Amino acid sequence: MRTPSDLPPATKPASHRGRRWIVVAAVLLVVVGLTFKTFAIFYTDALWFSSVSLHSVWLKLFEVKAGLMFLRVYLVVLVCLMVYKFIVLLK
Repeated sequence: MRTPSDLPPATKPASHRGRRWIVVAAVLLVVVGLTFKTFAIFYTDALWFSSVSLHSVWLKLFEVKAGLMFLRVYLVVLVCLMVYKFIVLLK
């Protein structure tokens, strides 16, 4: 039987940090791309509504869309916190 000093040193498990950074970078690129697309749509709509003298309609649309966006962000954060709390309670 071998003594502990004769055994080779234990290897560390492989790190997934490299893969994690790639996933984070991909998600950020998608988010940035969608953000640019959204701003381009808002700007195009603003130009069109201004050209037909209906800028007040565009402002109301912008207010409604911004409110819905903040509501969605709030709900996503709320659900994430609830899931996190549920996972913590399971441990």
